[in-house]
Amino acid sequence: MEGADEIRLLAIDQAKTTGYALFDNGALIDYGAVEIGRKSDIYENILLSARTKLNELLHRMNADLVVIEDIQQQNQNVSTYKKLAMLMGVLLCLFQENGIAYGLGRRRLRATVSAYCAHTLLHPPAQRQQIRTL
Repeated sequence: MEGADEIRLLAIDQAKTTGYALFDNGALIDYGAVEIGRKSDIYENILLSARTKLNELLHRMNADLVVIEDIQQQNQNVSTYKKLAMLMGVLLCLFQENGIAYGLGRRRLRATVSAYCAHTLLHPPAQRQQIRTL
């Protein structure tokens, strides 16, 4: 980070079409989507492609912190839960390998990003703690 109060945050909504938004000090500066697989692709077969494409995204965005939406099982849909868990594992490995700080949003990602930006901009660096779960 350049200044003590500056933060570059990347929010990722992981799926076969992974959405992202990049914030610099709370201001949206970039957003888009990365196609990591076609709708007809079997999820297990896109994990290597996902790793490559998401790693490129992480390096291109050069964020201080990445926030991804935590997974939850909805409507007894175990299949979707498993797919999202696999993709989340790919992302968590990439964060660890690249030394990237990350957080998991337990609620809707937009609310998590807003809350984190507000917390970061309102609290002095000495009061901040490394956040793993938001």
